[in-house]
Amino acid sequence: MTFHLVLFAWIFFRAHSLADAWVLIRSMFVLNFSGWGINVAEFRRYELMLAFGAIFVMELTHYVQRKTGVYDALARKPVWVRWAASYALIFGILMFGEFNMSPFIYFQF
Repeated sequence: MTFHLVLFAWIFFRAHSLADAWVLIRSMFVLNFSGWGINVAEFRRYELMLAFGAIFVMELTHYVQRKTGVYDALARKPVWVRWAASYALIFGILMFGEFNMSPFIYFQF
């Protein structure tokens, strides 16, 4: 409950004005994405598949961590599997990483 209250309170710190905060709160409960640049009808098939693939990888990683640990599971695999996993991780970081500096959230105060 505390976690959700803190997340709700962050809306007021992140919004530029009180009116923007109310728009965000109202849009949480209404499925209208037109004002925020998100059009659900324009989602491409590969974007949807990428999202489901990322969720699958995260769930698989969580399952492996629960059983043995990712490091232990990779240590028992052949060298080429370990190298492939390393390259896939580096590729994922380069493709989806955020490398631009964003201003500190409390800088505007």
